[in-house]
Formats: sequence, C-alpha cells, structure tokens
Amino acid sequence: MNGSVASFDFPPELERHIFEEAAFSFPGQAVKLATVSRKVRAWMEHVLYGTVVLDSVKDSALFIRTLGEKPPTFFATHVKNLYHQLRQ
Repeated sequence: MNGSVASFDFPPELERHIFEEAAFSFPGQAVKLATVSRKVRAWMEHVLYGTVVLDSVKDSALFIRTLGEKPPTFFATHVKNLYHQLRQ
C-alpha cells in the first residue's frame, strides 16, 4: 500500500445485517453499537426495545421517561414484549 487507507462501500443491507448479527451475538453490545452513527442507532433500536424488562423501580422510571421522549408510534413499532415485575 502507498500509505492510504482502503475504503469500502458496502450495501446498506449488508451493513445492517453485520450490525444486527453483532448485537444478537454479543448481548449488551447493542447500546455501544448504537453510538456508531444515527443510521446504526435506528437499526439497533429494534434490538434494544424489542423486549423490555422492567424489574426495578429505576428501570421503570427510566422507561417512563423514555415514553415521554419518543413518539407513541415508536413503541408500537419497536416493543414486542414488555415484562414488568418489581422485586420486593
């Protein structure tokens, strides 16, 4: 190489597949992956919000806060499972 960095333009469908596979293969990494770009964040939101587990007062409060920050259609589209069980 002559000191330049190789650049690749992958099709968006392939990029999305790579990021989604990484998120599902390494649970907990979707949050970090979502910080890569706005485009990747949109892809990660269905991973992050697909199943919401609220098992503490703190988690419930954060979810309620998020309800106020996003449009109602967001949750209708992204949340598929919602579990709410507060521990005593």
